[in-house]
Amino acid sequence: MSPAYPTIPARDDAAEFPTFGRGSRFLSLLEGVGVVVQQRRVLDLGAGYGSIAIAAAQAGAASVVACDANIDRLREVAQRAAQAGIEVDTRRENLLEPSSRIPPADLALLIGVVEYAGLWDSQSPVEQLQTQVFETAYRALETGGVLIFGSKNRAWPRFLFKDAHTGRPFVNSIPRALADMLSRRIDGRPYRHYLHTPFGWGRLLRAAGFRNLTIYYPYFSYQFPVRIVERPSFRVICDLWRLQLHIDERAVAMGSLWFPKALLMALASLVHVPLSQSVIIKAEK
Repeated sequence: MSPAYPTIPARDDAAEFPTFGRGSRFLSLLEGVGVVVQQRRVLDLGAGYGSIAIAAAQAGAASVVACDANIDRLREVAQRAAQAGIEVDTRRENLLEPSSRIPPADLALLIGVVEYAGLWDSQSPVEQLQTQVFETAYRALETGGVLIFGSKNRAWPRFLFKDAHTGRPFVNSIPRALADMLSRRIDGRPYRHYLHTPFGWGRLLRAAGFRNLTIYYPYFSYQFPVRIVERPSFRVICDLWRLQLHIDERAVAMGSLWFPKALLMALASLVHVPLSQSVIIKAEK
């Protein structure tokens, strides 16, 4: 039986941030780490309003399939693709029950999706559900295909003190069983929004069958990155100073506290601590 999906938030870039081309910027940054969409079959799992899917089609992908559980968002993707004169195949899919209707892909994207898997089935263990979503991506890829995954980093100080999804205190800084007890005491609801550290996400990806993982640290959000690096450094701070961004782009992607965040990432990197607000992982089938 298919789970009843709750409302999963998605950023409507075209409506909210008309000056910020998130999809094209994200794909451009991926090119910098050797991932291209040109002439490749692209699958966007949990596509939301289609910022990345539409950008991939515009960039010359051989085909683009956008999957989401929300039919209204898929209609919006199809409408925007038609207005842009490009082709994006939209499909309503349950990522816990992989469909044979998903065509094979060379490149799959899971951006801001897996942390919600625990809400889609209230009876199953959260990590099992998250691994199932990764397995859906694994099955959809051809051998040698690449997955790009993006999510939050459990170890980021802000998330340790306050969960980004529920606002509950300390649930990301204590063992899951205790976090569940605390959550139920606060508002009667279980703790199901599991975040992980970069290594924790990597563990689930390997459990799903992926190999050759490369962990990247975005500045600052996996949703609106302006840089993606394998290791934060002080040199990157200088690069961020020089970025020519529209005022809206700077506000959305970097925020007013960008310098202390970049400094913290660089200092943590010196002692080999994977500290960043978000994480992006490239994994191969």
